[in-house]
Amino acid sequence: MATRTTLPDHLAHEIDEARRRTQLLRTVRDTVVEVVPGAYAIKGHAVADRYPSPLVRTMMDLDLVVTDVDSLWLIAEVLRDQWKAAVQAVIRYPARAGGAFGEHCVIATVVAARDGEFELPLAIDLYTHGFAGDIGTVPARREIGRAPVLGTAEHLTSIAAEGLEGGFSPKDMVDAAVLLLGTDAEKEFRLAREYACELKLVPELARLLTLARVHGLPLPSFAVVPDREAREGRFRRVAAHLLNSAHYPRTALLQALQRSEVFPGPWAKIRRRAWRLVDDVLPVSARVRTQLLGFGVPVRRTGSYDGQLLSGAGREFLLVNSAQVKERWLDPALEFLE
Repeated sequence: MATRTTLPDHLAHEIDEARRRTQLLRTVRDTVVEVVPGAYAIKGHAVADRYPSPLVRTMMDLDLVVTDVDSLWLIAEVLRDQWKAAVQAVIRYPARAGGAFGEHCVIATVVAARDGEFELPLAIDLYTHGFAGDIGTVPARREIGRAPVLGTAEHLTSIAAEGLEGGFSPKDMVDAAVLLLGTDAEKEFRLAREYACELKLVPELARLLTLARVHGLPLPSFAVVPDREAREGRFRRVAAHLLNSAHYPRTALLQALQRSEVFPGPWAKIRRRAWRLVDDVLPVSARVRTQLLGFGVPVRRTGSYDGQLLSGAGREFLLVNSAQVKERWLDPALEFLE
């Protein structure tokens, strides 16, 4: 976070590029909302709009929630036509939305190269559900908040959820401080604590605020989570996880092993090897696979196929549960695409 004032030329260039990149992503966002009126931005881009001028938040991508899978593919086509964007990855994971289990969230990452205008390509992540955290890192895995008009409470909760995927970055801490500068911040913070309690994120919210203060960021006096509340929150989360594991031991074990494909953590390499051994022997049609992460592999249909494919944006995707794609996943009526 910086301004041009007294900056060396190379840093001023970086800040200028960050501003231009953010403005372009805003243009993409506005285009998407025009095509799908119910779509809304989450995470970084939503927080960037809160930064007071002339401060700028660096952004690498844009995260948007859309209303359904059809809208997701429609937006992917618009991005392809207007920005030469292509779908690079598709993920589906089980979710709880509207209080009901059995739904799935689909995420499509659309990448557009900008012909050398920026050093890195633009990435747009499209979600069919709005969650605090990605790919099931939040134990409750359910939607919260006042979508599509989100406030400080929802954004702060989403930042706190980043702590489940690893440590907090300096950008996370600054984002939290900026969000808590608003005139309604005290009321919103109380709501964020309610969300954190509901999603079992109290320890992460407490840690985020503590780190921000340790690093000298100005937080209001009300932005505190007592240590006792954080300890109790951690205990309740562990208890809920153990209870869920006792009810669904097979699913819980496979989910824990499979997440090593995506998230770092203790014994990640060992867990990944264990998962791939299980993946080798677990039947392709096993029902439990629907409760695991599904990675979309682009395929071409060459014959009659009765299985489920994610179809859209001129492509079809076969969902597999491992980053190592195996030939046994492939039906004779399908052909892998590079």
